[in-house]
Amino acid sequence: MLTILQKYAVELQQMCDENGKETNKRKSAELFYRMAREYRHKSPDKISLIRSAILYNAAIVREPENIKTVKKHLPQLCAHLLQKANSKRKRADLVEKSKHVAIQVESMRGKVRKQLQTIPSFNDPNQKDFSIEIEPVENLQT
Repeated sequence: MLTILQKYAVELQQMCDENGKETNKRKSAELFYRMAREYRHKSPDKISLIRSAILYNAAIVREPENIKTVKKHLPQLCAHLLQKANSKRKRADLVEKSKHVAIQVESMRGKVRKQLQTIPSFNDPNQKDFSIEIEPVENLQT
């Protein structure tokens, strides 16, 4: 007998073409949302909570209209995760933190894109030395 999560996995496979690509993002978003809820309530362990957060994100990415529905679940999920992680900051706003980090990551991507555009073509006989400045992950402000 299959568990509910195994049934969802089978259903998701059936929504994919022969190359494993989702054929209906709206339906798969719904399925990811249901899977996230299952993981959220499945077990008190941190891994299940992290899986839940990842699946909520998958639901939003596939169907941005889901953000209103998912946002209702995030504060509880974050509080539960902070508790399980024995965090000293029990009331930390992980959603705001993730937004802040996402902005910084996007800024870093933009800098790298600009730097990559300065790389000369390997076919260019006048090619000069070049370097790309990469900011260490440790410098990421949270």
